[in-house]
Amino acid sequence: MSLTLRGAEIRIVKPMVPVVCIIGWSGSGKTSLIEGLLEVFRGRGRKVGVIKHHPHRAGSLPPGKDTTRYLEAGAGAALLLGPAGYELIVVREGEPPLDEVLALFWGYDLVLAEGFKGSDYPKIEVFRGSEEGPLYKVVKGVIALVSDQISDPSLPCFRTHQVEALADFIEDRFLRSSAKVSLLADGKVVGLNRFVSTLIGGVIEAMVRPLKGCEGVREVIIRWKA
Repeated sequence: MSLTLRGAEIRIVKPMVPVVCIIGWSGSGKTSLIEGLLEVFRGRGRKVGVIKHHPHRAGSLPPGKDTTRYLEAGAGAALLLGPAGYELIVVREGEPPLDEVLALFWGYDLVLAEGFKGSDYPKIEVFRGSEEGPLYKVVKGVIALVSDQISDPSLPCFRTHQVEALADFIEDRFLRSSAKVSLLADGKVVGLNRFVSTLIGGVIEAMVRPLKGCEGVREVIIRWKA
């Protein structure tokens, strides 16, 4: 959480959800790996979203359906809402940047993006063998390799069955913050979820560290009475 001070104005900027791209040649097992990671993270109580890059038009538009008719009539977006959730189709010229659609995942712990090897986000490569060789030798930002065929001492390497270990790696790198927030209300400990903890910790840090003598502060205690 970051906070910008402009005179008397305080503007809180929402933190961007961590993104890890799963890349690899076609048929390398990207989808299977993501499925495995989703199962592990769900068991750990993590809220994880997925984005899949598609080279063609995203969204299915069955002919004659109400949603299709709305879009064909000129709607810029159509949202289908039901008891199990919703489906949003946005019409626009050109492919939106990944940063733009991440706003849809506000409140999530992590987004796994299948593809996007040309993005600036960190990447994990799945390699099952290819005449072209592994992508990490030519693609920037690869932080780990998943393969039963090869390994490289310059990268953290995992076998395809080591999904739990890979989930640990992702959590350690992106989801476990060293900052901790504790709240006592009338002497009682109040439990904080990740969102509230991040919000309070970010606001306090942004307000205290600019103060003279607090540049390197490691702990802050605030007492408030009604």
